[in-house]
Amino acid sequence: MKDLYKNFFHLFAYMLWGAALAQSFDTDFNFVSNFEIVVPLTITGLVFYVVPNWLKSSNSDEKRLCISIDGKKIGTKDHTKSYNDNISDGIRTLVFSDGSIYEGDIINGERNGKGTFKDISNKYKYVGEWKESLAEGYGKLTFEEGMVESYEGNFSDDNFDGFGSIIWKDGSIYEGNWKKGERNGKGKYTWTDGTIYDGEWYNSARHGMGTETYPDKSYWKGEYIKDERFKGKWHYPKKKNVNRNPENKVPHDIPNDRHRIINEDAEWNGNGSGIFISKNGYLVTNNHVIQNASKVSAEFIYNNEIEIFKVKVIRVDEANDLAILKIDDKNFKGFKSLPYSIKKSTCDVGTEVYALGYPMALSLLGKDLKFTDGKISAKSGFQGDVRQYQTTVPIQGGNSGGPLFDIDGNLVGINSSKIRQDIADNVSYAIKSDYLVTLINALPQKIPLPSSRILKGKKQTEQIKKLSDFVPLIKIA
Repeated sequence: MKDLYKNFFHLFAYMLWGAALAQSFDTDFNFVSNFEIVVPLTITGLVFYVVPNWLKSSNSDEKRLCISIDGKKIGTKDHTKSYNDNISDGIRTLVFSDGSIYEGDIINGERNGKGTFKDISNKYKYVGEWKESLAEGYGKLTFEEGMVESYEGNFSDDNFDGFGSIIWKDGSIYEGNWKKGERNGKGKYTWTDGTIYDGEWYNSARHGMGTETYPDKSYWKGEYIKDERFKGKWHYPKKKNVNRNPENKVPHDIPNDRHRIINEDAEWNGNGSGIFISKNGYLVTNNHVIQNASKVSAEFIYNNEIEIFKVKVIRVDEANDLAILKIDDKNFKGFKSLPYSIKKSTCDVGTEVYALGYPMALSLLGKDLKFTDGKISAKSGFQGDVRQYQTTVPIQGGNSGGPLFDIDGNLVGINSSKIRQDIADNVSYAIKSDYLVTLINALPQKIPLPSSRILKGKKQTEQIKKLSDFVPLIKIA
């Protein structure tokens, strides 16, 4: 972290010195005496170059001293002796003179192990692993100020080092390899306009083989040298003939439910969402979520704990993009009841609705249940498909198969697809609930449909609390 500040100040100093040098010559490269410009630029550059050392000294032990250990104040006159006399190995809470706080493991008087440090002076918080009072290992760094929102990944010697992900406050994201605080190795950078570079980096510049893809699906693939394209080729998307609503496929843009997976979910290829339709473990999702999957599991809150259960496929309806699954685990004993009912009649245009699901749960957005809302904008879907509603509810890859409820907590549809944003904004589709009822009734086994009315009249926040246990995260491999 300290090297990031140092690199910034040094870079600015070099820029000032470069400007001073440029002012020292005319267009024919003859030396000119622009002392009134050159001297201030040179002095300012020198100031910026030495600022990191000044900051280091201003943040030294003389400035930031440990003044309390586990609530016990320690003396500052002979601080080193007082600190050593009072510190001991274990989990400790240290308070510093500038208000900064460390809570975590202490070994041999230093931060070693796991702990949290909130830096009041520089306004950041670090949660993770430590070695000799430096960030070392896996951790997460969040900033209150500046351009960076957070970094999560590997650290070495207080620097980003290894694999990690950084999110800027403008929405840009980099996920890949780091070395001494710089992007080095292979990584993927996504800009706010949707442009993506996936390839090799050197000192935070695109350097080596890579592919840069633009929102219109055109891309340049080849070799870069210090952020400049060197040898490569442009590729442009081919114009496709529109296949008008084939009966055996879902005929529009199905969100990509396969994302780059990180951390503990690396064994999975992607995720979707679902909704339980019976007390004994039957649930529904989209067929395209589980299609061609070799393994399917459901993760949800069961008996106040997050549990993962194996599921088996009972029935698929490819034409309507529906799939009935069932928990296949002896540890699952069922639910006492389901808190909603399934609406069997068509909703009117303008009906307020909301979606629950897990968009990009295993990659970027995390596994907390997500809520989005909107209205039913049409009683028919893509190209007039009467099996679907068109809605203004935003959905992403991972929302597929999740429930769509009305304001009374009735299940009115299953979210399935959307129109790409480069074609139209706020256009999503959901399969109407009566097609789900038809599929359930066609099963050889009898499944009593949920018919509870306890959500009617309750606040939306209360409805979501009641429903959250019955909306599983569907993992696929």
